[in-house]
Amino acid sequence: MIRGPLTGSCHYWRGPVAILEGGIVTWVPKKEFYVTADGYCLKAVPWGAPTIGMHRLAWENANGPIPPGMIIHHRNGVRSDNRLENLEMMSRATHLRVHAGWVRGPDGHFTHKPCCTCKRLLPVSMFYIDRKRDLPRPDCKECVSMQHKRLYIGRG
Repeated sequence: MIRGPLTGSCHYWRGPVAILEGGIVTWVPKKEFYVTADGYCLKAVPWGAPTIGMHRLAWENANGPIPPGMIIHHRNGVRSDNRLENLEMMSRATHLRVHAGWVRGPDGHFTHKPCCTCKRLLPVSMFYIDRKRDLPRPDCKECVSMQHKRLYIGRG
């Protein structure tokens, strides 16, 4: 059974699940947690009930409820690594940017993003701003300029 706060990692392929609690290892039977094909460790629930990610359980046990619209992100990208120092709460929009390759500066603000056309990682200032969404456009200014030149060559 589980003792204390739920943190640690989930290793289905090594037998029971290891729950690490400040250096103390507690073993949980396989049937209480399982690993999905994409690497998430989930709590086994009755058929039809919503599944619960171990990363969400670990976060809620340590920090309280997760507000609506917020998600828990694995900093190192290993979905079965549910140590608290590897978990971070963020909005869905921020999470999409992180996985799209945007880079945050030391202050936490996004400073660079990849161009969808040339694939270079450039400062956000090198992108036109979409006025409707108040976000940088997908292509950098240089690529947009080249696309316009190709589109309008020969027109006069």
